[in-house]
Amino acid sequence: MRLAVVLSLVSSLQIFQQSSVDPQGLSAVQFAVVSSSFPLGKFISTLFLSLWNEVCLHAVLDRCAVSLIFGALISCFPVLPTQVVGRFLMGCGAGAGFVCAPVVLRLSVPTRLRPSNFLFLAAAFSVGTFFANCLPLFRGYVSTSTLAALFSAASGITYLAARPSEYASSATEETLSVSQTEQLEIVRSRHPYAFVSVLMLLNVIRVLTECKFDEKFENCNLVDRSATDADLLPYSFRLLRLIEDHVDDSFTGVSPLPVAPNFPFHCIHQQTVMIRIFTAGKLLRRALVLGGYYLSLTAQFFILVTSSYPFLPFQHKRLAMEFLLFLLPVLFSVPCNTALCMLCEQFDSSDVKVSSRSRCFMWLLATLSTLTFGPLMESSGFTMAFLPYFCVSVSSYLLLVLIFPSKHSFVLDI
Repeated sequence: MRLAVVLSLVSSLQIFQQSSVDPQGLSAVQFAVVSSSFPLGKFISTLFLSLWNEVCLHAVLDRCAVSLIFGALISCFPVLPTQVVGRFLMGCGAGAGFVCAPVVLRLSVPTRLRPSNFLFLAAAFSVGTFFANCLPLFRGYVSTSTLAALFSAASGITYLAARPSEYASSATEETLSVSQTEQLEIVRSRHPYAFVSVLMLLNVIRVLTECKFDEKFENCNLVDRSATDADLLPYSFRLLRLIEDHVDDSFTGVSPLPVAPNFPFHCIHQQTVMIRIFTAGKLLRRALVLGGYYLSLTAQFFILVTSSYPFLPFQHKRLAMEFLLFLLPVLFSVPCNTALCMLCEQFDSSDVKVSSRSRCFMWLLATLSTLTFGPLMESSGFTMAFLPYFCVSVSSYLLLVLIFPSKHSFVLDI
């Protein structure tokens, strides 16, 4: 467990940088450039990892920590070029960490302990999201960009101080009986490259729902910043302020749910509870991944219907969207955590290269969504901005059903 916590410092925990840019003093174009520099750095670092023949995991993770530290120091200067360069370097460190951390866990942890260890990587992702949503609370004291940079630097320093002296170079396996071996679930797809790519494509929606909402809505003029408790509103309520063309003044700064100021915390708690319940049970990974993504798609469908239905009273729409946007990241937690385990089990010899290619694909899509989702939402509304993501998710899910690992996998002849 300690290893998973240490590895999360340079990987999944850094997701808060996705939505930590302070929009004050930045135009829409400048904000988009600064915001996209972090996922662009993740894309570039994973691209280089996919081209290297031999990767020393210990050295790469050390470089990740150093990139986080220096990138954070550079981005603290309140000048546009330094913010772009600093966030790019932090993205390089986090991107390579996202690839290498699961590989290290797979090599260091026996099969039966992997789900609980990968749980910490998934939980760190939620903690990073929680921190991103807490950043506006400190806006009156310090720039959110500076505070996020200092947190990244502290994470890098902590990793260098707490990391093991060396990592395992070969997988840690257990000796199983014949009956135990026969009971093992098939985890390798007959189309591994397509399998990992589809999983990464589906996971882009999770990044969008947990981080992009807060990032984009903070930069929109439709949120009343004069309200005393506006910073306490969850990003789902900010979303509703964009859905409604004319917002009643009586709704300004009012949260519809008693738990709304603690929305990210409750989301983390529910994610952790669900992962614990499902991983402790006897459910197969096929049921966890396919069932979890099916429920997530169902929630996305109801989000689209609720946001686009013109005859629903605003108060009811607000309550429904509050609940659905709370439910969606919770539903995503189980299939994403399970898929993270399966990604590192598709290949024997080139885990880092293959994982880099799949992550590279995901961060490229995340960069494009960062540049396009906000402007499209402002020009066409939330429904039209979110609809392409839903359509792509449905198509990807249908393909995932066909190529998911099983004893009778679908064979695609090209």
